Amino acid sequence: LESSEPREILTAPPKESAGFFGVRRKINSESLWDRINEAETLAGKGRVSLAVRRYRELLSAYPDHPVILNNLALILARGIDVKEAEGLVRKAFNSPGAEKYVEYLYDTLGYVLLKAGLAADSIEHFRYSLSMRETAQRNLHMAMALELIGQPDAAEPYRARASALDSTGGALNAE
Repeated sequence: LESSEPREILTAPPKESAGFFGVRRKINSESLWDRINEAETLAGKGRVSLAVRRYRELLSAYPDHPVILNNLALILARGIDVKEAEGLVRKAFNSPGAEKYVEYLYDTLGYVLLKAGLAADSIEHFRYSLSMRETAQRNLHMAMALELIGQPDAAEPYRARASALDSTGGALNAE
């Protein structure tokens, strides 16, 4: 599973756009989004423990930020602490501003449940995220869950759709 499970991270809006919750603010080199991007860059380069540390620092300053909760949950689900990951993503659903990220949160919760060995439970969450916006990654997650519950025939259309979207630039994010 590890080699074929890209995850959908949330990164910063363009610097000229409105800030979090649509409030314009002065952007400096130490902005929240810069720090989130730094943590994701560290994770992407395999410096997972440092990325986790950066996210925990951010979480202490922004304990209800849905993007921080989501992204830390994704990292922790990769074998560090699946239980904590589930708690974080569930908390993110109830955080201010979560409605802007609900499609990602459903995919993350499905991914966390998949990593916890609860593939059957993850399918419902992948369906929700796919209904909000189809991506190669979400199709791939659904295929993985269906394969793990012994339904390879049901998984095949999702795997094929993931490949088709990926080959046309359909948002299959690198791990």
